[in-house]
Amino acid sequence: MRLGAKPVTQSNTVYHGKFVHVDNNYIYQELGRNNVIKHSKSVFPPGQLPQVGKFMSIKYENGQAQMVLKSTNKNLDISR
Repeated sequence: MRLGAKPVTQSNTVYHGKFVHVDNNYIYQELGRNNVIKHSKSVFPPGQLPQVGKFMSIKYENGQAQMVLKSTNKNLDISR
C-alpha cells in the first residue's frame, strides 16, 4: 500500500492522471504533486485494468469505473 493514498469517495466523478502502482487490491493514480488516490480493482470490468505508467481518465458512473485514454502529447498545433 502506498502511504498517503486516498480512496475514491465520490461517484459520478472523473479522475485524471498517471497510474503509478498496482497491488493486490488497488490501482494507484497520481492526480498531481503529493496527491495520489487508490481505485479498487473490483470496480473495473474484468480484464480491463489500467497499466502503470499510462495517463488516463477514470470516470465513475453508478459505482463502476470506465477508462478514457488521455494523450501524453503536450505539443499543440497553434496557428495564427
